[in-house]
Amino acid sequence: MSIVGLLRDVRLTTGIVPVVLGLLTVWSLAFTMGRRPRWVRVGIVFLVAVATVVIARLSLPGSVDVARIPRSFYVWAAVPVVAIGVVAVSWPSASTRRRLLGLVAIPIALVFAANQVNVWFSYVPTAADLVGGPIPDEVALDRLVPRPTHGSIVRLDIPATASGFHHRRSLVWLPPAYGPQPRPTLPVVMMLAGTPGRPDDLLRSGDLGAVADRYAAAHGGTAPILVFPDHNGRFTGDTECVDAPGARAETYLTTDVPAAVTA
Repeated sequence: MSIVGLLRDVRLTTGIVPVVLGLLTVWSLAFTMGRRPRWVRVGIVFLVAVATVVIARLSLPGSVDVARIPRSFYVWAAVPVVAIGVVAVSWPSASTRRRLLGLVAIPIALVFAANQVNVWFSYVPTAADLVGGPIPDEVALDRLVPRPTHGSIVRLDIPATASGFHHRRSLVWLPPAYGPQPRPTLPVVMMLAGTPGRPDDLLRSGDLGAVADRYAAAHGGTAPILVFPDHNGRFTGDTECVDAPGARAETYLTTDVPAAVTA
């Protein structure tokens, strides 16, 4: 099995990974504090962490829908603050080994907290998705061999001929019926991810390829072609899918993408 295949089996949102990260965080911080921790200082650290999270919560801009933020997120936000505080108050009396582990405990706490948020959203389901590995059923366009029971995913750099829009590569899910000749006339559905995001979000976190496979299997291999174009230009972009100075996203989606798909 390839390395990507192994990473595909390492699930970040379920199973043992969240548990191991949590245990590593607790153990590393406990070791950093030592056998005789100064509990008053540790208590102050927790109070500072709570105050930091409260201040951050009150400082959120009005455009953020606070009611939609899960309460657990405030706990995960406090974990790295606690880690930094524990290392700071333990540092003067800690041995060299405890200091080194304390420095490691901070990134461990950050990773644990980030993954707990990821558990909620299931945005990065596996380690392969974390490193940008191929999506299941993804193949190079020049190696496309249609299969009778599964669709295929290919990446395309759809040129921004009319729009000049700076974009990332698109993805296309092709149903089994795309292969046989004469090829049937198939409808096309444009699938747009959110922001922040990437064109492949719906295929990774949404597992839309498997959904499309089930649809195709129930219809003799026939299904719409699914196109996943880039409408934001970058991970944190938000073009609102309209034309604006320097980002003509609407023209890209309504002119360039249909032209490329038709061709």
